Amino acid sequence: VGSAARFNSPTNIARLLLGCGRKRRGSLSRSSVRSPEDPLEMQLAGLISGPDSLLREGILTSGSVGRRRRLSTDFEEYADVIQRSSVKDVLKMLHKPPQVRQGSSQPPLNLLNAMREPVPESVLESPGAVVLPVYHLNEKLSAANTALSFSSDVMTLGGAFHAAVEVYNGEWTYGSYGVSCIPPRSEEGHVYECSIYLGRTDLDREQLAPVLFELAQEWSGAEYDMLGRNCCSFAATLCQRLGVGEVPHWVDRFARMLHNGREASVAALGAARRLSRATTKLLRGPEEDTLCGEEFRKLKREEK
Repeated sequence: VGSAARFNSPTNIARLLLGCGRKRRGSLSRSSVRSPEDPLEMQLAGLISGPDSLLREGILTSGSVGRRRRLSTDFEEYADVIQRSSVKDVLKMLHKPPQVRQGSSQPPLNLLNAMREPVPESVLESPGAVVLPVYHLNEKLSAANTALSFSSDVMTLGGAFHAAVEVYNGEWTYGSYGVSCIPPRSEEGHVYECSIYLGRTDLDREQLAPVLFELAQEWSGAEYDMLGRNCCSFAATLCQRLGVGEVPHWVDRFARMLHNGREASVAALGAARRLSRATTKLLRGPEEDTLCGEEFRKLKREEK
């Protein structure tokens, strides 16, 4: 009960998470624990619970996918387009990736490594270079994301990010519309932050096309879940297939934490229900457990 009480509010959870981060960087004394007014602590609490929290965004987005499928006149036309294409079509896309539309803006490249250190753009000249474009989920979460993921005074906790995989000048991403390819750094629904250089793949375009087509079959837009099966988990899968290693943990740590919490809550609720049924059965006794309704009430009247 005492341990559970420590998680009774978003602010307490934020304080514990930040405390773990400071322990990683040095000893944590009582004086180093920040007050509830600490801006960083309040930003993290806002990410956990608030009008623009990642959890709220996840619930709203997940719930709206089905409504968009029913109400949008062009949803079926644009959803899972690559899934309904062919390997040959994907190969054409790799040879001639989408271009930025005239009049649209494309943020300047901010190339970093997994430790968030600058990387020269010359590394992208190598064939098969792979980068991970990282976006803030929305403008309102930009400040909190920056504080939690690019601050040097605490361990990198991660924030609410959208991620994709850029290879052969095309940005491959996953969302409620399935797998798609867009021009680099042109995602309009999120706010671009940086691109993480992950190395280079040994797969050429001809070898990569069937891989992307296979993933498009497996990652349907109808199965999108903002906390569990999302853009970051797709990017992690694609990076593994490309042979460039793992996505930096700070990119999707927060979503994974909330997803694990949601799954644990569901499991705990199921366990509580099973315990309640077992307790009721134990209290009734073996004879009473076999009786119900009128038979049980009749037996009680006879006993009296």
